[in-house]
Amino acid sequence: MWPILGQTTLDALRIVDWAIETHDLSSDVVAGGVSMGGDISVALAGVDPRVKRVAALVATPDWTRPGMTQVGRPEELIDQGSPSPHGEWLDGGLSRRVI
Repeated sequence: MWPILGQTTLDALRIVDWAIETHDLSSDVVAGGVSMGGDISVALAGVDPRVKRVAALVATPDWTRPGMTQVGRPEELIDQGSPSPHGEWLDGGLSRRVI
């Protein structure tokens, strides 16, 4: 799921660039979505300072999910793991993007 979120956020950056250029927009950008679309909107706002407002409906409240446990075994914490090479690439691409 995380590679999809990261790649779609990169795609959304290009869409914002295209919309501003094509339609000669100069106002603040507003992003929104439902479920994963809301997550993408939040991620977009985190990497693109042109996004001034976000409407995220039914989105993930905490991407890291600290303290998440196995279903039926509340004493067993789920290991958060390490980022994949693709995840590290996306993080680098998103964190370098400064508008």
